[in-house]
Amino acid sequence: MGDKDNDLYWQPDTADSRFGARFAQGPITANVEIRPRRSLWPTAKGAGFQQYWRQWWGSWNFGSASLLIGFTYTPACITYSQSQMDSNNRVSYGDFMDELRAFQMTLTVPLSFGKFTVAAIEPPGKWLPEMYGTVDGWDTNDITTDYDYKIPKLEARLDFNINPAQITLLGGYYTFDIVNKSTEKDESVDSYMYGARVVVPYGPFYVKGHYVYVQNPGDFGDLGSTTLDYRNMLYDPATGHTEDADYYSYGGVVGYQINDMVGVEAGYFYQKTERYKDEEDPNCQYYIVFPIRPIKGVTIYPEIGVVDEKDVTDASGDSTD
Repeated sequence: MGDKDNDLYWQPDTADSRFGARFAQGPITANVEIRPRRSLWPTAKGAGFQQYWRQWWGSWNFGSASLLIGFTYTPACITYSQSQMDSNNRVSYGDFMDELRAFQMTLTVPLSFGKFTVAAIEPPGKWLPEMYGTVDGWDTNDITTDYDYKIPKLEARLDFNINPAQITLLGGYYTFDIVNKSTEKDESVDSYMYGARVVVPYGPFYVKGHYVYVQNPGDFGDLGSTTLDYRNMLYDPATGHTEDADYYSYGGVVGYQINDMVGVEAGYFYQKTERYKDEEDPNCQYYIVFPIRPIKGVTIYPEIGVVDEKDVTDASGDSTD
């Protein structure tokens, strides 16, 4: 009775810290980034690479377009907040980043008014099935459970300007089959996403905002919704009926560069999953941060912020705070 638990939070930012090098030779460019990690994820295929690589890719510009092959940011990664609260975990509260980085083949076509990007991405369930291959209600612990991946995850992005606004439109599709090899029962798990981001600068002042919808985000590979329930498709083994999960994310920031050294940004982000009957789980974040750049290459982020886990509501309509 009466015990107090105080703990020191003292650690390097091994998610964002990195050492990198860029290379260029004629139409060929490449980028390598590594980060200071000291252990591997033992359960995921290829997780050692995911831990230590931040980026690892090469690109060929053949004039009318460029082709990138390797590990880098996905087209639907549109995170834009300057909040540093708990490192980059703000993406778990609505600042949408999709899968962040993944192995992919990406074609980028320059246009007169912007650029168009389309990517074929490694299915997220292939390297981390425990997180991205789950179907609620399906006994995935059964040793006869198998996964069939027939096509890569597909994403497209269009960037263009309508002065002074910078606009990004997003879309994506992903499907795989989950199979019980002993009964030959199989179920198709389909996911898709669409969204938009708008950035409007006015000299030292700027406004940014976004909206994203994803069907079955837990199967699509979205990292930001991992803190939420009801992310995956629901399967009823008694009837064979399925229910898709719906995910919504929106938010925005306003910022002002006070002088060459000090800026200020305030933001609000919200996300929610919904599924069968009354199931839903929302959360949000709001903050104000003052980026200070005393010298080139150094930034300090004094910040005040709140994360709100809100209530979780189950299929019966009962809520838990």
